[in-house]
Amino acid sequence: MVEGNTRVSLLKQLPGRLAEEERKLARMRKAPAPNSQIRAQEILIGKIETLIADTTTLWVRPVLAKDAAELMEKLPRLLGVRHVVPAKGWKPYATNLYIISLYESAYARKHGPDEPLRIEREILDRVAEQLPLKREDIRRQIQAVSAFTQFKLNYEDRIVEAGNTLDGRDQYYFDNILKSPHARVAFDFKPDDLELSDQAEAALFKWAFSKPRGGAGGDDEEAVNENVFQKAEDIRLWQKVARYDASDGMGVTNFANRLNIQKPEGATPVWRLEREAASHRERNTPVKAFDELLKGLKDLKLDTLLMQAEHLRPMLVEARKQVERYIKVIDQNTEDG
Repeated sequence: MVEGNTRVSLLKQLPGRLAEEERKLARMRKAPAPNSQIRAQEILIGKIETLIADTTTLWVRPVLAKDAAELMEKLPRLLGVRHVVPAKGWKPYATNLYIISLYESAYARKHGPDEPLRIEREILDRVAEQLPLKREDIRRQIQAVSAFTQFKLNYEDRIVEAGNTLDGRDQYYFDNILKSPHARVAFDFKPDDLELSDQAEAALFKWAFSKPRGGAGGDDEEAVNENVFQKAEDIRLWQKVARYDASDGMGVTNFANRLNIQKPEGATPVWRLEREAASHRERNTPVKAFDELLKGLKDLKLDTLLMQAEHLRPMLVEARKQVERYIKVIDQNTEDG
């Protein structure tokens, strides 16, 4: 597909490029140049000749529309296939701006231009018909770009004052919040919200942008990043810590909840949370398990043992067999030679 004036101009330049490469080949043969270089030049010329032959005639594929309104209705489907999800498409922020523009247009046609924007399933479905994306993906992308844009309006000046910059890549914070169950709840980002609350925005600024970010968006590449979120991916790390908190089902650990938007000042950097969770996980080793087992056995009262002997004896026998197996494995793998 040849799309746009730039690509057409490049095709027009090919005959001149071919002549130039042929002159270069002649000089290489006369020099002479190594055979490998001559062969590479011959292959390049062959490719240019093939491209010229293949594009001698171009087929025009018109987009049929009775008027400008219908054309605007049909173009998004073509542009969506070309730019939203190809191998090399628009950047995420540009993609999401395009998607929300489609949603806003459909919303205005239904409600009028002055109606405040809301998330509606019917309109999401209408946009999904124009793009190769699922409804829920479109919802998240609309939420992300809307919330990021609002955050940028409210905090960009303060971010610059802190020695940082804010650009389209920072939308990734909002992408990760929406994809992380724990972060969504922590930031109170509901499925129909188009922006964060004032409190949540203040916490995000405090945690991600209030201190110099160094190479992660600041001017000083050598600066140490002391923010709670050193990068947007830390939100995924936060989710990992939250999963660990939930894994034992006993409420023993509560690392993830040490980030609270109601108390942003006291938040622990996520990298430190992850390190503490990893340390806690390492302490829950077989040594700890056997230590607790031995303490439990020592604390067992004799009268309790005798009263429940019928049930306890088979369990103790099985425990002895298992312990003997462990001892045998240890001995076999620690003997000299």
